[in-house]
Amino acid sequence: MIGIKMLSRNSKQLARAFTWGEYYPNRNLYVAGGHKYNTRYKDFWQQHQTYGLEGKEHTYTHTEKDYKIHRPWDTFMFWFKINIAGQWDFFTYRYLRAMDYCTMALAPIGIATFAVLGAAVFKPLYMYSLVSTAVLYYRLRDKCSHPEFDELGIKDLLYSNETVKKYFNDQNSYVIDQYQEYDKFNIDQFPEYGTNKLARFFNVDCNTTTGYLKMCDLQTDARMTVHFKTMPWSDQKFFCTHPFLFYDLWAEINCKGVYEKIVFIDPKKVNKKIFISL
Repeated sequence: MIGIKMLSRNSKQLARAFTWGEYYPNRNLYVAGGHKYNTRYKDFWQQHQTYGLEGKEHTYTHTEKDYKIHRPWDTFMFWFKINIAGQWDFFTYRYLRAMDYCTMALAPIGIATFAVLGAAVFKPLYMYSLVSTAVLYYRLRDKCSHPEFDELGIKDLLYSNETVKKYFNDQNSYVIDQYQEYDKFNIDQFPEYGTNKLARFFNVDCNTTTGYLKMCDLQTDARMTVHFKTMPWSDQKFFCTHPFLFYDLWAEINCKGVYEKIVFIDPKKVNKKIFISL
């Protein structure tokens, strides 16, 4: 009897592994960081699917009954693309942001030099080796971390515009997707970086970002995509740095076939100079 039960249990496990298996979105639709697909601000990849299969928009949370039957291999590949390939997609450039001369040469040389001097000459010099290690850690953390933007600042501009208020209300609208990434290897885009040897020693790009914010309104059924670009900016009076400044901001609205484009910030009219981050 025990042998029959074990054989039956093994046959069920084999059948589950090598036959058609159900596709459970609530179990498999995860994104980077291990959070569900419909949570916001919990990870550093594109959290949401703005459009579904065959261009159909998501209007409600799907269950397993809404999906076709897929093989277990398809389920695994979907999980791999979201959790592994998605993470690697943005990290392939993030670690390259730390390939400047200061992070890859000056800080490691400081660690090794003071470690040798501390062992051979004067032991308190070990402290400077720890300082160099801290510098390396914080530079790697800042270079590889996810960029941020002020969503409330964008919404203040949106809801102060008459065209936007015609389609969107703060009580009925919500964000369905957001994306932001550093501009790749644009060290020559701004002359403050491109012509400054000190800036090029500490940076491989200008610390500018490009992103978008997708919103929808439940009452009017309007969709809006807000495109923005940010750059570091410093107050000329106190020379204190701000992490971002919107120097390009425009939105496109689509509501039941009606398309409108609104420009909030024209990059040609921005008179602020970019801040050089070291």
